[in-house]
Amino acid sequence: QVVDLKNFSWDDNPLARQEVLQVVSEITDHHFVQLDKIFIGGFSQGGTLSIDLSITQILPIRGFIALCAQKPDSFTTEALKNLQDINVKGVILTGENDPSLDVQKEMIQEFEQAHFPHRFSITPGLGHWFPADLSTKLDDALDYLLGE
Repeated sequence: QVVDLKNFSWDDNPLARQEVLQVVSEITDHHFVQLDKIFIGGFSQGGTLSIDLSITQILPIRGFIALCAQKPDSFTTEALKNLQDINVKGVILTGENDPSLDVQKEMIQEFEQAHFPHRFSITPGLGHWFPADLSTKLDDALDYLLGE
């Protein structure tokens, strides 16, 4: 969602969900998409939204890659257990100096308690930003998500 000339945000979660559904609809109207193989990812609020969309399953999302994310309101232990039944996996990438690191560690603890399949990677010295080796980390994350 446009905030100003240079900035965007995902502050309005119902609108964000609607916008993502609209974009996916536009894509699937013109291109073949294997709806059982949708993976989603994002940075910061986009990462939080990717976790939320995976949990709420408004689309048949099989996995997410969340970079420097917060915990979405939809995040519950019960929701994580429901995702196991449909083989959803998650990856959280972050920096050791990200202000949300404690929240991310809490999510990881909840993943572990719920036996939710996940990976967690903390980049040393990095704050709330993209790691220099992002392409390698994304390749590794996708290999994990695509593995059966």
